[in-house]
Amino acid sequence: MQGGIRPEWNYVTYLTFPNWFITHAGLQDPSYRATAGVHIFCRLDQQGYLAKQVTRFSRGQVEKNGKGITTRVLLFHDRNLANDEYSRKSIQKRAENMTTVVAADRNSMEYVLWQDMTPKNLDFFFRDTQFSGGSWHRYKAVEAFDFDREDAAVAFLDRHRDKITENGNRQDGDLWQATG
Repeated sequence: MQGGIRPEWNYVTYLTFPNWFITHAGLQDPSYRATAGVHIFCRLDQQGYLAKQVTRFSRGQVEKNGKGITTRVLLFHDRNLANDEYSRKSIQKRAENMTTVVAADRNSMEYVLWQDMTPKNLDFFFRDTQFSGGSWHRYKAVEAFDFDREDAAVAFLDRHRDKITENGNRQDGDLWQATG
């Protein structure tokens, strides 16, 4: 995205795990550990967090008219301090406000808000895996806005920038766009 904050980020990968126990046990499995380091993503600078989904709004397949999502705009909410967290009330308010905005705009196809749940003892959790190191605990939340066309994403951002940034009061976010 022109003027993007993270032009060096070429890819964003997200993995879904059913629970922490399965994730931790899988990382300790000897057969996994024997081959884990060969994956190309293991050699990249990893920045991220483990998150739970707070809300999801989707127009559904019927309203998508067979079109696929080709453009995703992500808003990463930076942590200002190590203990900077969203309260339950503030994250729910953000979810409600942005769901209303997205639902009212016919150009948007889907909206998801995730909240950071990365364990504070991450060094233990990822010890001796390819996920140790990296930049964890940097973000407290991320929002995804999905569109079927890049111009629809640009138009949405132009129309709703003040609502997304809370009238410019949000200084803790990195906004960038992926098209594929």
